[in-house]
Amino acid sequence: LKKLGYNPVAVQAGVNVLHNKPVVSKSRHPHIRIWAIPPFFEGDRGERLYGASVAIIQYDANEKPEHVVLIDSGMVKDGGKLKPTIVSDLKKAGVTKIDALLLSHPHGDHYGMFSDIFANFAVKHLYLPPYDGLQKLGLARYASATRNQEAKAKKHNTGCTYLKPGMGFTVGSIRCDCIFQADPKKLAHSDGHEAVNSLSIYTRFTLDNIWRLHNAGDAENDANNLFVAAVKDARADVMFFHWHTDGNATNEKLLKAIQPKVAISNYHHKERSGRGAVRKKAEAVGATVARNWENGHIYLDIRGGKMKLSCSKNNLAKTWTVKKDLDGKEISDEDDIPAYKVCLTTKAKPVPGASGLLAIEPEDYTDKEIKALKEAGYTVLGYLSVGSVSDERSYYKALEPYTLRKLDDWEHERYLDVCQDPVQRWAVKHGKEILKRGCDGLWIDNLDVYEEYPSEAAYNGITVILQELYPLGYIMINGGLKYVSKALAKNTRIAHGVTQEEVFTRIVDYDAPGTFEAQKSAQSAEYQKYVALALSHGMGAFLLEYTADEKLKKKIADYCSAIGAGYCISASVDL
Repeated sequence: LKKLGYNPVAVQAGVNVLHNKPVVSKSRHPHIRIWAIPPFFEGDRGERLYGASVAIIQYDANEKPEHVVLIDSGMVKDGGKLKPTIVSDLKKAGVTKIDALLLSHPHGDHYGMFSDIFANFAVKHLYLPPYDGLQKLGLARYASATRNQEAKAKKHNTGCTYLKPGMGFTVGSIRCDCIFQADPKKLAHSDGHEAVNSLSIYTRFTLDNIWRLHNAGDAENDANNLFVAAVKDARADVMFFHWHTDGNATNEKLLKAIQPKVAISNYHHKERSGRGAVRKKAEAVGATVARNWENGHIYLDIRGGKMKLSCSKNNLAKTWTVKKDLDGKEISDEDDIPAYKVCLTTKAKPVPGASGLLAIEPEDYTDKEIKALKEAGYTVLGYLSVGSVSDERSYYKALEPYTLRKLDDWEHERYLDVCQDPVQRWAVKHGKEILKRGCDGLWIDNLDVYEEYPSEAAYNGITVILQELYPLGYIMINGGLKYVSKALAKNTRIAHGVTQEEVFTRIVDYDAPGTFEAQKSAQSAEYQKYVALALSHGMGAFLLEYTADEKLKKKIADYCSAIGAGYCISASVDL
């Protein structure tokens, strides 16, 4: 797999995050719109009107576009007569920047307006389909077209990633996972055009951890049959018909596997090329079919457990509701910030009806006591210091050869050289031992070692540890702002949540119970920006504060309620 360019850890982690994330930290569900943009002006314009472009927009509290993902960029023109309206449509909707532009495959009706998009919007990142299969089939000009798109993006200082199965990205509450691409050797293609279609990447978008969207460009039935056989759970609430609803690209097997509530066609054709039959097949599995040809602009507005279909023509409208998210958690539009408690130097006791996250020092508990905490309702995270070690630990002697200087304010604690392989192997092994004892996840501490000893080797060492542990349970990182920020910039999955200490408060004296005051404004602003960054990547975010001041407590609670973060407030450094 590695020789082919895949990352096996990313493949497993993708599955784990989608189905086993134990905590949803956001308290308010955002407004997200799926928008099927008509390829050209509405009206009667003949038969050759096609092209694909889908916008996913997440709005802020003022209903302005906050995050935008664009899937394909439509056709550049039709016989030189008609100009696509995708740019003007997006501008009218208030879009000024595009966080991610994803192209499903290198056909002109899916990337035609590529240059226009870059000329009119700031595009942060471009995601392209791998062209390895095209080269293997001798389709050099299509592989070259893909590379040209990468080159154009780089001229605009836009990041570029070839999206392979097992890879993905997160924009706000919008998660994209590449879940399949056909093996070129197994395709029953009859010509180059059809082979390019079937090498489209299959992507699944997960919106607010509640709704799923399926898109696979122009993938045909030979690829679809391979997809259904390979992907165990292909279900999605919304799907875009492959190849603009052509009869050779959406069969019964695919529709039964996806089970869509809504099936959308972005083709401006009438019932030709088997499109009428495909429509009936979709309706047979319970899907509501919407088509640009007869419905114009197609909108799906999502707010929590509600999804509403509306269109600009012919009054097609419908609403769907669900009561639970993809993790089986009850959906509520009210504040549902999870309780968060950190007990590292004190011992927590099981409280009937407890809920939320509980961080503990596992060495202070028996396996039976950990089990009792879980049965009471806690999600239990075991403490693991990756970046430092105390000389009071039983394993200190084994790690002493790899220690660095002492930590400020902690006489018994020394930083660890995370560049060293023995340190990495120890951290992974110790983390697995904690999880085997019954903990649901790990509370990772002292990644500020990367700030004290910044190097690519240190970054890679920490990443090796976290990517090994990430698929095994809920990973919470305490601190480590510079390391985590760099990992998020690289779209590297290393944790499910972050804790940031002292966002609004500051420890002045560490002698128990401690002396505290309000955090300095510049430092507070930096930490708040970091918390917002974590939330924007779909992670849980939590504050760990130290104060007995009631006004500060209220300020912290109000802030967390507004942004959807959890918090723990302690009146002592003894947690």
